Amino acid sequence: FLSFLCLLENSIPFNFTVYFISIRPIGDSYCEYYRNTRVPFSKGAMIDWSNKIKIIDKVVDRIYTTRNSLVHNKSGKKDSSYNHNKDKQYLKMEIPLVKAIAEIIIEDSAQEL
Repeated sequence: FLSFLCLLENSIPFNFTVYFISIRPIGDSYCEYYRNTRVPFSKGAMIDWSNKIKIIDKVVDRIYTTRNSLVHNKSGKKDSSYNHNKDKQYLKMEIPLVKAIAEIIIEDSAQEL
């Protein structure tokens, strides 16, 4: 997890919002969703795109808590556990964020063969 955070910190350009919107044609609606909505089943953080100091922390929190909610689904914690029937529409909303982060890291760390 720490290596992911370090790679993310080194890969994120200063104006992450513009980069995030331009990397995928998903538009402002997802950025607004991530700014205004916590992940209901994992309590993942809202992302204030204007706070350049906290963007990485909030993105990492949102992805990491969502991941934990999926992986530890049967741990008995009802308040932060993923329920496929109830939460799949919320999980679908997180895919563009994870995909954009993956593309940023892959593109930034790619080397010519």
